Amino acid sequence: MFDIKLRIDTQLEVINIRAYACNKKRFKYQPYACFFKRLARRFNDTQNVYIVGDTPRASNSSAETQMKYTNATTKTEAQIEALLAADDGGPICMVNLLKFRDKAEYEDGRETNLSGAEAYQIYGAATGPLIKKLGGDIVFTSVFKGMVVGEVEELWDVMAVAKYPSLQAFIDMVSSSEYLSAYHHRIAGLKGQLNIASTQVI
Repeated sequence: MFDIKLRIDTQLEVINIRAYACNKKRFKYQPYACFFKRLARRFNDTQNVYIVGDTPRASNSSAETQMKYTNATTKTEAQIEALLAADDGGPICMVNLLKFRDKAEYEDGRETNLSGAEAYQIYGAATGPLIKKLGGDIVFTSVFKGMVVGEVEELWDVMAVAKYPSLQAFIDMVSSSEYLSAYHHRIAGLKGQLNIASTQVI
């Protein structure tokens, strides 16, 4: 038996759900039981799993959940430290939400006719083989079409998910001479992005 805790942002309310995973008779949400069981194991078997940003469930509240985000092009020191602290030594997936500039802007002021997406493609052409060389892969890429649920001021252009055999492989990639030699194309092409570290569950 394990606990799943859902934290509701708007009320900081914690709801405890106790369930017997994968038990059809006792767990009415059985289709999700195996998923939650596997998820719980990623958090040391019986530790709490927090899902932040869920829609408020309280019947006495009509408030909408607000999720703040800031697009950026570089990592902060605090983000790197948090990533290292959470490392479990296993595979890691980087979820990239990419927003391109209309026209590429290079830091050295060079003239270019490249769009932001074209400049980023140059970066991608250099880093894609490098990721595979380190045992990783680009597992998913898609172009956004529009919002179905929720609302954002400006939708990202592309989502890409890169999987690495370990956090160290990711660090080796972003520290390599091949990556650094193509990095200026990334900065020139991106208006901003969200880069989210995650662990594949299913």
